[in-house]
Amino acid sequence: MVTKPPNEGLVFALPKGRILKELRPLLDRVGLTPEPDFDNEKSRALQFRTNHPHITLIRVRSFDVATFVAFGAAHLGVAGNDVLMEFDYPEIYAPLDLGIGRCRLSVAEPVDMANKDDPSRWSHVRVATKYPHVTRRHFAARGVQAECIKLNGAMELAPSLGLCRRIVDLVSTGDTLKANGLVEVEQIAEVTSRLVVNRAAFKTRVEEIGGWIDAFRGPCVPLDLTTADPDFAARFQGLLHAKREMSEDVDAAVAKIVADVKLRGDAAVIEYTNRFDRVTIKDAAELRVSTQEIDEAVAGLSPELLAAIDLAATRIESFHARQMPMDDHYTDAAGVRLGLRWTSVSAAGLYVPGGTAAYPSSVLMNALPAKVAGVDRIVMVVPTPDGVLNAAVMAAAHRAGVTDIYRIGGAQAVAALAHGTQSITPVDKIVGPGNAYVAAAKRQVFGLVGIDSIAGPSEILVVADGTNDPAWIAADLLSQAEHDESAQSILMTDDNAFADKVIAAVEDHLKRLPRAVTAAKSWHDHGAVIRLANLAEAVPLVDAIAPEHLELALDDPDGFANKVRHAGAIFLGRHTPEAIGDYVAGPNHVLPTARTARFSSGLSVFDFLKRTTLVGCDEAALRAIGPAAVTLARAEGLDAHALSVAIRLGGAN
Repeated sequence: MVTKPPNEGLVFALPKGRILKELRPLLDRVGLTPEPDFDNEKSRALQFRTNHPHITLIRVRSFDVATFVAFGAAHLGVAGNDVLMEFDYPEIYAPLDLGIGRCRLSVAEPVDMANKDDPSRWSHVRVATKYPHVTRRHFAARGVQAECIKLNGAMELAPSLGLCRRIVDLVSTGDTLKANGLVEVEQIAEVTSRLVVNRAAFKTRVEEIGGWIDAFRGPCVPLDLTTADPDFAARFQGLLHAKREMSEDVDAAVAKIVADVKLRGDAAVIEYTNRFDRVTIKDAAELRVSTQEIDEAVAGLSPELLAAIDLAATRIESFHARQMPMDDHYTDAAGVRLGLRWTSVSAAGLYVPGGTAAYPSSVLMNALPAKVAGVDRIVMVVPTPDGVLNAAVMAAAHRAGVTDIYRIGGAQAVAALAHGTQSITPVDKIVGPGNAYVAAAKRQVFGLVGIDSIAGPSEILVVADGTNDPAWIAADLLSQAEHDESAQSILMTDDNAFADKVIAAVEDHLKRLPRAVTAAKSWHDHGAVIRLANLAEAVPLVDAIAPEHLELALDDPDGFANKVRHAGAIFLGRHTPEAIGDYVAGPNHVLPTARTARFSSGLSVFDFLKRTTLVGCDEAALRAIGPAAVTLARAEGLDAHALSVAIRLGGAN
């Protein structure tokens, strides 16, 4: 054991406990092997040699890692962002989220108190916590005064012993809270472990320390879980509840834009469009994209792309046509005529993101169900940064039957679709993806108009056995990872060797992907590999995740699919990559994310249809069922209801 690290060496501070167990495989992958005593949990040693003569590991409390690094006693370390937020050391640089140690920092209180409590009404709170600075900042941002009692452990005892009514602490599964009669009532932050570096050391030893940062970034694999591990349940719950995107607090700014568009109409839309899209629109007539502009944009597209758009549109149209429900009419035993009639909304608005996020396939998937449902007017809004129209998007809109296209985007476009302006007639329903401002605007206009779901980052879950080509499965996982840094790709397999081959194949593909930076961050930060004892274990795990896309690369995909209750879309067999569903299979690729497949479905014709029920009674039918209605109405104290039936039966009493 080392008593004093060499002066020229690097000191790497690591936290004790659970995080160290998750970190250990990463050390192996970057080629950093500590002396054997490092893995002896009973060892009292705190410093350890490694296979690199000039690198020493120190093992300390998680809170102390940040202090050792900030003051230069250690050059690198691994610390949770809960610690970094609490101490907020300017001397620390955190270049990499390792994606391990997932949990959350939350406010908890007794169950009986939580049942009556409303956090939005808090004005003063007294909490026990070892995070007083984070706690005060969190509540101050809400205008709540926080009195913090500093404890370093046994936080759950504080409410029961009358020290305070609430606590702020780390939560993984919630089992400890439950065992002590507590429940989470508010989440402060998602927590993961970060690679941290002393800023001064990084400046003077950039090549050496930067090399280690790159080493951890390169082999930094996704969350690796094994169902046989004793802590699997807790770590799986952490995966389920991990927050993959930070919601921008834009509600106030959006509310101002929506109110302005409602008040000033076209003038407000033009002002915001010129400001945000770097264009110069002078009057409302220029907001609408002309037929000539569409024709000119599409003229430059290759015949191959136009044919692909047409094939996709034909297949999507055909699939959605089979969804159309039939009206129903019948007369029941009492002689009452009953029926159900389906009618479409009159007008639908389709929001299409601009720039690099503009996908013609999404135009087809959103517009064609509306067309099939019989919507008379389909209006598309799409921002055109620097005045540039996306030709493929224009071609898709034309093929899908979009009737009006406006070169506007953002919250102002959603407001114009909902409230209408002097030149834009309002619609009945708004669909389509967008950024935080678009999502907030859709939420704010909901009720005035209908909206589709608020979509989160894309996700895929692949259940595969060891007979698959690892390169195929790796490509499938990356097909969603390249969408967004917050996207999630998960592999479940009963073959450990195959899992390792897929992880290696992902790294190999990343060397050649144009969107490798985005895909790598998604895979490293939010991906997961779940190693099963057998494939039967996968079914309840799949249902718990309720994935947007479920790919079954198995010998009997249909048999497995029949056991699954919760999934947005299921792709059956080794030759059915999820990407085929994104474009040309036919079913809609607008699907529920973030576990909402437990209670919702993908976009369909039903999003643009309404049910109207029909009831018809003649005198005999009314006499057969009317008396029961009178009895029920009087039981509810609604005498006018009772009268409206009784008077037709020949009595007013």
